Amino acid sequence: MAEKLVLVGAIEEIKPFQDQDWPLHVTVMPWFTVSDRHGESFVKALGHMIAQEESPLHLFGDETEYFGSDRSVKVRTLRNISRIAQLHTELLGLITRDYAGTIDSAYIGTQYRPHVTEQAGGKKIEKDQEITLENLQLIRGNFIGPRIVEHTFALGKDVSR
Repeated sequence: MAEKLVLVGAIEEIKPFQDQDWPLHVTVMPWFTVSDRHGESFVKALGHMIAQEESPLHLFGDETEYFGSDRSVKVRTLRNISRIAQLHTELLGLITRDYAGTIDSAYIGTQYRPHVTEQAGGKKIEKDQEITLENLQLIRGNFIGPRIVEHTFALGKDVSR
């Protein structure tokens, strides 16, 4: 079975980490898999798609909400999300249509709600705080850590050629 992948925009530096130690980030595409046979071509296609996006993405903290089936996950929703939502939709097509990938979340497509989850120790963003994303990180891992940044893609810069 292929390792899981997740695409995020880091708000703070990402180093290898365990499942419970996520740095602050915005998930652009939740955990997914693509066939191993597509590995290198998928990464190139992903990088090319991200390079087409104008850099940077500016997002702003909005309301505090609680996500999850039991509403126990405290998050800060975001506003000014049209560009990241459009990128999410394009990436969804790339993963599921072009690479026959599967995504481990129902919160995709029209159900996608960009947010920042409050992390251990109270790490969070505030209402009206601006977040600037210039890069997206493809993280590889399994259900239990470690999580490793496999690739960093610069928004608006095609470095695959």
